[in-house]
Amino acid sequence: MSEFVSVFKTTSANEAEIVKNTLAAAGIEAFIDGENQAGFSGILEINVVVDSEQESAAREALAQ
Repeated sequence: MSEFVSVFKTTSANEAEIVKNTLAAAGIEAFIDGENQAGFSGILEINVVVDSEQESAAREALAQ
């Protein structure tokens, strides 16, 4: 069973989408957790998460 870990946190849905696309370009499947904030956009935290087995590769891709 896969476990997901957060590799990026933000309050911007747009920024989260950019990070997700950056990871996809590196061949890493990512998901956005907390994107639907029901009117609280920019206030609540959004996490970009990946499978725990991909955490190192994801952090490396984001550091570039």
